[in-house]
Amino acid sequence: EGADSIEIQYEGGGDSGYIEDIIVEGSDIEVTRERFQLIEDWAYDLLETSLKHDWVNNEGGGGTITVNLHETTWEIDGYYRTTQYETCRGDFE
Repeated sequence: EGADSIEIQYEGGGDSGYIEDIIVEGSDIEVTRERFQLIEDWAYDLLETSLKHDWVNNEGGGGTITVNLHETTWEIDGYYRTTQYETCRGDFE
């Protein structure tokens, strides 16, 4: 039988982002360099067209793309980081 799903982990920050890992579940299919490149290219395109937040620049972000091969669906579970500044003032009493 073929694979059940593919999990693609991504991470970014600074001014770059990358696909961290690709895991094929439910099969002994080997993720060759050629298959990795094909899935990676698809994932970058999906992230570019689907996410509203910037996972690459500044503090960045990351997440997981889960592809259900039986239902031919995908889902992105992503996050992005922010920086908050706080100023406090007081008196010495």
